[in-house]
Parts: sequence; C-alpha cells; structure tokens
Amino acid sequence: MIWDTQPLRFAPGVVATWLPFGGLVLVAADTLAIAEFGESDAVAIQALLLGRKVASHNLRAVADRLIAEGWLLSITQ
Repeated sequence: MIWDTQPLRFAPGVVATWLPFGGLVLVAADTLAIAEFGESDAVAIQALLLGRKVASHNLRAVADRLIAEGWLLSITQ
C-alpha cells in the first residue's frame, strides 16, 4: 500500500535513537516509557516524519497508533 501523509513530528519530550542495524528506540522523557521498532517500522516512521510514501507498509495504522500512544504529533500541533 502507498499512502500520502503530511509530515509528523516527535511529541515533546520524545527522544529517538536510530540504531545501527536499522531499528529505532523511542523514549518519553517524562514517563521513561520505551518503544522499540525493527527496521521495517523504523523506515515507516522515518517516512511519516518526512511526509513520504512507502510501498508495502500500512502507514495509516502506524501513524494512528503512534499518535494515539503520544509518540508523534502532526506538524501543525
């Protein structure tokens, strides 16, 4: 699936660490919550941050989940 999106951004207090093998770890500074992502999801998250298309990935589901969990915000928020 290819889906166009407006760029998103990390929520305030979220620190991202891009891992050398292609994964991603997010840490919420206020709660110390951690979210870990493999290479495929990390690529999708990078696409969401840049407002790009990614084939074969359900960006809407990833974006909806990360926004609902407080990791990402729309660029206008």
